[in-house]
Amino acid sequence: LAEQTGATAHLGVLHGSDTLYLLKEQPADSPTLVTAVGVRLPAHLTASGRAMLARLPRAQVRALYPHPDSFVTRTGRGPAGPRELRELLDVERRQGWASEEQQVAEGFTSVAAAAFDHNTAPVAAISLTVPSARPDAVRCAGSRTPTAVKRVGESAGCSFSR
Repeated sequence: LAEQTGATAHLGVLHGSDTLYLLKEQPADSPTLVTAVGVRLPAHLTASGRAMLARLPRAQVRALYPHPDSFVTRTGRGPAGPRELRELLDVERRQGWASEEQQVAEGFTSVAAAAFDHNTAPVAAISLTVPSARPDAVRCAGSRTPTAVKRVGESAGCSFSR
């Protein structure tokens, strides 16, 4: 997927209110990112984290983010409180994928879609990260991510019909 799109591809899971990266594939000529296998970043800032959060019950999201001080930023962008996160997750739930622009790292945009278990609970997400200055790459990543997640998930026995 990384070679097909020219984007850095990640597989992440929720670990509390963080996204934990389990896999990372990076094209040879791509810029260095803050992510690596084993790195944890605030889920409310990452596209993969929000793709999964958007599919959790609202009560579970409230439990993960009980106070306004639960919201940290890395770049001064991203949801700053429960209401803003809830509104963003509602949009991302309806569209079936999540995106973040320069919320994790200046100059980079990510898109992600979640994979679900047999009970339709989100278990992981695949994201693609590209330089924000390349709108063609952002569009390409946005169009390919849900399809790629579906292919990978089906081969692993996951569902994407939620």
